[in-house]
Amino acid sequence: MPALKKFASYFELTKLRLTSLVTFSTIAGFVIGSEGTPNLTRLAITAVGTFLTAGGANALNQWMEAERDAKMLRTRGRPLPTRRLSPLEGFAFGAGIIGLGFLLLFITLNPLSAYLSLTAAGIYVLIYTPLKPITSLCTVAGAMVGAIPPLLGYAGAAGRLEFPAFVLSSILFVWQVPHFLALSWAFRKDYSRGGYRMLPLVDPVGTLTSKMILLYGFALIPLSLLAGFELNAGYIYRVGAFLLAIGFLWVMFRLLMNRSEGNAKMVFKASVIYLPLLLILLMLDAKPKKLTTGRITANETSANASLNIQLTGGPMPKEKESNHLPLVKDWDNRE
Repeated sequence: MPALKKFASYFELTKLRLTSLVTFSTIAGFVIGSEGTPNLTRLAITAVGTFLTAGGANALNQWMEAERDAKMLRTRGRPLPTRRLSPLEGFAFGAGIIGLGFLLLFITLNPLSAYLSLTAAGIYVLIYTPLKPITSLCTVAGAMVGAIPPLLGYAGAAGRLEFPAFVLSSILFVWQVPHFLALSWAFRKDYSRGGYRMLPLVDPVGTLTSKMILLYGFALIPLSLLAGFELNAGYIYRVGAFLLAIGFLWVMFRLLMNRSEGNAKMVFKASVIYLPLLLILLMLDAKPKKLTTGRITANETSANASLNIQLTGGPMPKEKESNHLPLVKDWDNRE
């Protein structure tokens, strides 16, 4: 039983709900970046690698903020403030699973995905976390971290980054701002106890905070439409994205009119509903554009041969056929 409790404490350091949402956005990037049916083995590797690096970054975040967490009602029950785990154990666990996730992605997937995962963890631990007690601009750094997982997933599937990946990443970046500002407004007193300088702590009335939340909410509309256009999504996605946006904006507008903790929590809950549903609709209804430039298929080669027979009255000379066959073979191997 003590060993089981120890394992549960380590697992708690990963912030399961947050890490699961990060992993899900990575999966969405992978599915959208796949041509045809996603490779399930590569998808599983991408998801596990993401979970490890994101979970490790969360563990190191708690290791760095243990003293501040002990002062806050919302976080004082975490493993490090309660001494269920020592600071050394927290650090070793976080650094260890980040390294494990990076190696898994680097060796079995591709270096691009691995470096993207390490970049996200690095910004979260080395930039976002130290900025939280210094400036409200820490939210921007946190949004940058949240924008990377869909890039990681897309790179895991395609081996490269293309415009649709950056559109998806932009949605995640913009979504982070109302998501986090709503949380920090609802728990602003608790964040003040911890010594943090979130926007709501330098905006005591909440006018700027609520306006920023609504502004970024409106920004999600053109980005979600652009994603639908770029990925050839049908009416299911377009109608669903519109309805989700209306619902999300409605709770944001309520917060603007009445800046209560209850309304802020409602915006936060709505954000957690909005993003997964939007990504699910996009994965189900999107039809990614295929890159056809430069591709030569067997069917195209056969058609060209038939056309040559019609125009010349006979097949291509043997030496020309031999010049074309290796080219077809090379492209087939690439596919």
